[in-house]
Amino acid sequence: MGRIIAVVFAFILLAAHLAHHHLMILGVVSLFLPFLFLIKKRWVLTFLEIVLYLATISWIIPIFGVVKERIAAGEPYTRYLVIMITVTVYTFVSALLLRSKKLRENYK
Repeated sequence: MGRIIAVVFAFILLAAHLAHHHLMILGVVSLFLPFLFLIKKRWVLTFLEIVLYLATISWIIPIFGVVKERIAAGEPYTRYLVIMITVTVYTFVSALLLRSKKLRENYK
């Protein structure tokens, strides 16, 4: 159950990220994706894992541009960088949690 909660939180973070970038439809979709856990099929875990790997990439992409802009403007960037790296790692680890043997036993 803890693994599923961690994954759900990753999708909530993704929804906030997408909404911040005015991608509301994708944000809403990411809020509904965890409901796929109600379908006890193995493909659900694989699909959600792939989505979280893609989400990890979506966290990485803006880091370089924003940090570069903040450095050029003489603005602080360390806090932003720490937050973004933390969320990126969290999302990646959440994807890995979907590979756990214990979780996969419940999805045939």
